[in-house]
Amino acid sequence: RVVMYYDMNDFTNKTLVDIDEINPLTQGIESATPLTGINKIAVPISNSRTLLVFEDMNDISDYTPYVYTGLSAGIGFGASCGVINDGTYILIASEKNNTYTVPTLFRINISDYTIDDTAPFPFGNGNGAHAGAYIDGYNIFTNNGSNCFLASVNISDLTYTELDLEMDAITDDIVGIPFGNPFGFTAVAVLSEGSEPNGLNLAIVNIDSMEIAYKVKCLPGIGMIYDEVNECLYIGSHLGYIQKISLAD
Repeated sequence: RVVMYYDMNDFTNKTLVDIDEINPLTQGIESATPLTGINKIAVPISNSRTLLVFEDMNDISDYTPYVYTGLSAGIGFGASCGVINDGTYILIASEKNNTYTVPTLFRINISDYTIDDTAPFPFGNGNGAHAGAYIDGYNIFTNNGSNCFLASVNISDLTYTELDLEMDAITDDIVGIPFGNPFGFTAVAVLSEGSEPNGLNLAIVNIDSMEIAYKVKCLPGIGMIYDEVNECLYIGSHLGYIQKISLAD
């Protein structure tokens, strides 16, 4: 089931749509990417070889499934994957599966939703990516498990540069922070759902130089959003707390 909320101040204003292509026992939606230039949303179904394209951001009952028969039917994009787009291509970073025995990047042409190219993507600890962010022209993915990494992908040839985050259990809520922020560089924030030494569970990464700029003490969490107007991060932490992290501090 997919839910669309139309008013952040009124959560009763919503639409719920059951997706026939999703088996609720084994499949689901881990991530989505808005195709803002054409008012659509692209969503890979986990443990499948299907990409859903919602044809209208304001009407999620209108969607088209694209099935990639070259992938194994039971695994496809893996149990978890990251998905982003740059307006021309969709990038899906999968777990390893029966067709591709290492984590794989799929470049999909937005004009017709065909797989344009693929490349091995076993970055860092060998786990597939499970979160992504497109920010200021950068294509960024992170992975989970122990000793997590971040990677910046060159969309033209699917090569990538990686960074050891020196953290474990990174969540799938990577946040892009565009240039113009108090840091003075394009950044992403990544959060651990574990418990890092000295409580440094939040990392701010300088994407321009691909280095860790700050480690921040906070509770581990499982959700994070960026408030660009007030230049702060809100973190959904364990034990029911919401934390506010000011970038200016």
